Amino acid sequence: MTMHFIDTTAGAGDSARAGGDKINASLLALARRAGRQTPVHCLFDGDSKFAEIKVGLQWMAAFEGLDVRFDGGELGVGGSNSGTGAGNLLSPARLATARDALDAHSAAGRTVDYYLTIGTNDTSANLPPATVLANIRKFHEQYLRPQSCFRYLILVSVDPRAPGTAAGASYIHTINRLYDDYALSNPFDVLFVDTTGVLIDPALANANGYPMPFGVTAAPMPTGAVTDDGLHCSNYGKYLKRFAVAPLRDLYRRKPVRSLSRALAAAGPMATGANMVPDGRTVAIGGTNTLTNEGTGAVTGTPPAGFTLSGTIDGTLGVSFAVSTVTVATDGGLIPRGSWPSVRIGFSGTSGANTSGIALSIVANPDRTIELGDVVTSGALVNFNALTGMLGISVTANNPGAVSGVTIGATGVNGSPLAQAIVRAIDGPMLLEGDDIPASSTQNAFFQTLNLYLPPNTAISGSVDLLAIFAERIGPIPAAML
Repeated sequence: MTMHFIDTTAGAGDSARAGGDKINASLLALARRAGRQTPVHCLFDGDSKFAEIKVGLQWMAAFEGLDVRFDGGELGVGGSNSGTGAGNLLSPARLATARDALDAHSAAGRTVDYYLTIGTNDTSANLPPATVLANIRKFHEQYLRPQSCFRYLILVSVDPRAPGTAAGASYIHTINRLYDDYALSNPFDVLFVDTTGVLIDPALANANGYPMPFGVTAAPMPTGAVTDDGLHCSNYGKYLKRFAVAPLRDLYRRKPVRSLSRALAAAGPMATGANMVPDGRTVAIGGTNTLTNEGTGAVTGTPPAGFTLSGTIDGTLGVSFAVSTVTVATDGGLIPRGSWPSVRIGFSGTSGANTSGIALSIVANPDRTIELGDVVTSGALVNFNALTGMLGISVTANNPGAVSGVTIGATGVNGSPLAQAIVRAIDGPMLLEGDDIPASSTQNAFFQTLNLYLPPNTAISGSVDLLAIFAERIGPIPAAML
C-alpha cells in the first residue's frame, strides 16, 4: 500500500519509464485505499497530549457506528518535541518503538491510520515552525510510507494554551497553517485535523488565543473549561474533540445495523455467533435495585427486567426508570426506522460529593463454556436525549477475567473536578462496542455491565434510552462444504 513519488531533483530525477512505473504503483495503492478497509487500526503518537484525540475519535466512532480498532494503539512520546534528542520524535529509541509497532501491524496484514499530535513543546522551545514540519516530513517519508500497513498520517493541530501571548498565538497559528498546507500537498496519505475551533474562546478580546474560558489560566478550572490547567484537555475538552474529527467519518466503514436483531437471539447449543444475553432487548422494567442513595433525590421505577442496578448517588440527584419508545423516522442511521421499545433512565437534580454513577448488570450464560482464547465482543445500543453532566460510559463483560469491553470518557473526576462534566447536551444514538479480543480465562458465566459515570457536585439532566445490551462469541469462518 506504499505510495511512490517521482524524483524531480535536477540532474538526478527518475527516467520517464521509472516515473511511469511509480505513477502506476501509486494508482494501485490509491485504489486499495479507496476500497473496503475493515477494520482500520488507529495508532496515536506524539507529546503529552497525544491520547486526547483518541478519546475524541472514540466518541465520534461510537456515535457514527464506525468499524475502527483502538487495540494497542498508544505510542505516545510524552513531554517531547519533534526533534532528535532523547525521547523525541526522531530519536533512535523512539523510532525503534514506532517501527516495531508498525512492523507488527504490517506482518498481520492490517491497515493503520497514524494520528500524530506534536508541536506543543516545539512551541515552548521556540523551534522554528519550518523545522518542526521538516522533522515531521522526515518521519512521514522515511518511517511511515515504507510500511505496507500505513494508510494515512493524520496531523493534529497544536492546541491553544493559557497563559500565553499574542506572539505565541501567532506562532501556533503558523505551525497549524504549515500542517494544513502539508496535508494539502500530500493528498494521498496526509490529513489535517484542526481542534482549534472547538477549544479556543471566541471572545473578541482574546488576542492571546486562550482556550475556553478566556482569562482563566490555572487550576482549578470552572465548569465548562476545556482544559484542566490551561493546556491539557479536561474530560470535557476531550469530548469536544469528537467534533474536530467528525470530518474523518467517511474514512471508515460503518458497522452493520444489526444490534437490535442479534439482541433478540438467545444462544442455542450450536450458536457460536449468537447473542449470549437472552432477552438482550431492554424493553421492560422489573429488575433489582441495589443503588446506594445517600441524598434526597428520588429513585423511581426499577431497572430493566433481569438487570441489577448498583452504584452511588447523593445530593438532590434523582434517577427514574420507565418503559419508553425510541421513534426513528428515516433509514440509514444506527437504529432502523420504526418505533422501538426501550427502558429510559432519566436524571434530574444536583449530585452530591459521593456520587460516582450507576451500573446495570446482568448475568450472561453462554451456550457453552468460554474457553481461553475464545473471541467475544460485548456492546450496547443506547439513545441519548439532551443528557448533560455525564463523565463517561462503558460496557464490560468479565468474571473474573476480561472478555470484552470499552470505556469512553472518564470514570471519575481528576484534574479540575468542575471541568470534567460534559456540559454540552448529548443527543442521539450510540453503538458502544468493545474490540474483538480473546478471553483471558475460562468462564461458564460472566457479568455484562453498562456503566454511566457521573461527577460529584454537578447539575445532571436529560435521559438515555436502553435499546439493547449484547455479548457474542465470534466463531471462526467455517470451511466450505464440498
